[in-house]
This record gives sequence, C-alpha cells and structure tokens, in this order.
Amino acid sequence: MDAALEPWRAELPNNLFIWGQTKLPWPKEPKELDYANQLKYEAALADAGDPFMKKLRYALITFEQGWNRHYLWGYRVFNAWNKQRGMGIIVDCEQPSLEQHSMDIHIMYQSGILIWRLPYGDGKAIPKLLARIARDGDTTWNERRQQLGLKALRKRI
Repeated sequence: MDAALEPWRAELPNNLFIWGQTKLPWPKEPKELDYANQLKYEAALADAGDPFMKKLRYALITFEQGWNRHYLWGYRVFNAWNKQRGMGIIVDCEQPSLEQHSMDIHIMYQSGILIWRLPYGDGKAIPKLLARIARDGDTTWNERRQQLGLKALRKRI
C-alpha cells in the first residue's frame, strides 16, 4: 500500500503493520478528518460513471436492502457498506498484498466487520461475492460481535 494514503504508517517502525498489536487509525484532528473526507471524495470521483461499479451497485441493491457506497471507516473507504450486516466491500485494481489481508483480519477481530475484496473488472466475481454474502445468512453485525466476544453496538433511542 502507498504510505501517502495511510499517514499512520509513519508512526510505526519501518512503516510496518503488526497484526494484533497495531491499533486501527482514526482521524482525531480536523486536519486528519479533512484528509479522510478527501480520500472518500476522490474515491467517489474515480467511480463516477464506471460501468463495473454501476454493475456492482445494481447487483447489491437488487440483492438486499441497506447497501451504501463510499463509506468511510477511519482512513479506509469501502466501495460498498452494509451497516446492518457490518460488511464492507473493497474493489481492488491490483492484487491485494498479504499485509492488506492481514489488516482485514485484524479489523474483523477488533470490530466484527467483514471485509470482502473484489477484483476490478471481473464480472464473474460479483455473483460469487453475492453467494458468499448469502452464505453468511442473516447474521447481523451485533450477532457477529457477540460471537467474537466483543461488546454489541448500542441501539440509538
């Protein structure tokens, strides 16, 4: 991953992500939040009018309710997000590295969020992704968090 897109790497020795020991980064100052929102804006501009992204959005919307696009989680921008299920989809233009998969697993055990990676332009990958999501059944984010021993999210009144 490009270190410029992940400013927290400068804090780590040799810019290395250590699974299970590295806290997930969140923007804390207004300048950091502006940078995170800029990443989201740039992702939205890059996806505007893209036929593959349109196909993905249409497939998700017709599959089930609750899918949003370009959701910001810390410094990460999910191409699609389902809050009820606690699932994020990232469309990769390049083959993801082992470090990226390691971070996805880290996020799963720290927050209960499932992250699915989809190769860009592979039309056969979308039905496979929908089948994986359907295989998960009706598991909600709170249920997954309880299964992992994490605190359930508070309900808003």
